[in-house]
Amino acid sequence: MSEQDFNQLLKSKWAALFESKDSDKVFVSNFDELQMKPLDKNYIAYFNKPRTQNKPHEPDSFLKDDSNEETKSTEGVAKAVYKEFDENQFNFNSCNPAEVLFYVNLDEEEVISKEKEEEIEEEQLLNEEEQLDHEITESENQPIIVNIAPVCPNHCIIPLFPQEQLPQTIGQDIILLLLQVFKISQSPELR
Repeated sequence: MSEQDFNQLLKSKWAALFESKDSDKVFVSNFDELQMKPLDKNYIAYFNKPRTQNKPHEPDSFLKDDSNEETKSTEGVAKAVYKEFDENQFNFNSCNPAEVLFYVNLDEEEVISKEKEEEIEEEQLLNEEEQLDHEITESENQPIIVNIAPVCPNHCIIPLFPQEQLPQTIGQDIILLLLQVFKISQSPELR
């Protein structure tokens, strides 16, 4: 698939899911009260009130400890930002499979349809000798997942290496991988 296919596939798959009869099983908010304000020729600010009301949130328990203002504003925030992986909490391995639009292979810098990824997985599962190769291939293909509480149309999440069960933090390696996604897309609209 070409670079343009990434953008076309994202927009078409996202719209098809949002407009489907099962969209209420995936999305927790809509765009009934979406407000847009152009900031300049390249940026538009979005505010989607239903998103703020319907998005599932984790409790901010660190904010409720009023015993020490300094601890609350620094250590509490650091603990809230960096959380170890907890399989009992939400994680991208447990998301609804309908939320996955397609995959990107960052090594090959190519887009892989959901159907093609499923074919690859089936073929590899049939051949037990290739079980190790299956694990490697699985980590190469990164899912593009809809945000269930979107700020605006086409709002997606790219959880890199979800099967590795890593904490959701950004480091130099992750930034380089995300830049590959920008290279694959080549869209000036991608943020």
